[in-house]
Amino acid sequence: MLDGRRFLIKDTFNDTSFQDPARNISIMFFARWFPDEYLEKLLHKWQTANQNIPQYIFFESGAWSLFRYGESSLDLFVRNLSATAQHMAELRHRTTVIWMKTLPFHPTASSHQGHWVTDGNSSTLDKFGKEFEKVAVANQMVLWTSAFDDAKHNLDRYADHVHPGAALIRKVQLCFQSCQPTFDNSTRISAQICMRFPN
Repeated sequence: MLDGRRFLIKDTFNDTSFQDPARNISIMFFARWFPDEYLEKLLHKWQTANQNIPQYIFFESGAWSLFRYGESSLDLFVRNLSATAQHMAELRHRTTVIWMKTLPFHPTASSHQGHWVTDGNSSTLDKFGKEFEKVAVANQMVLWTSAFDDAKHNLDRYADHVHPGAALIRKVQLCFQSCQPTFDNSTRISAQICMRFPN
């Protein structure tokens, strides 16, 4: 939220929101194929805003880059990710930035780039996830590591075979709320946080 209204990234395909008024929580969801200049513009807006700055930024990346462009995009993904990390580092004095390990796809999802989803989903996606984690650690980002495993064991909670549904988002919300003090105390240090979703 910026100046009391939603800030929409140009050409963002999955700009949606999730509200829980009882807990005073609003989640804005922005999706891009790659960490890129549009994401950097959004981060710059938050860096210079005087009000309505997000209290937390959750960042997860890798799966869509692979899904859209295939394995050959890994080098470009890492370069863009490193640039994004530098921009996010500038926000740490204003908000808590939390990187989430790359989430999986449903095994039966189709791909724009062949059949890697059904033939090599875990190993191929893990390459992107490992690079994501390396960049997070190198830039001293708080890293949430258990979301991948729990999402993989709750694929029935996906809205379709690619997007996490409301039930899975709710599990993330509950997990975050139960560990919020840990995040708040780890903003400026390199931290690896392993958590389990509540049943």
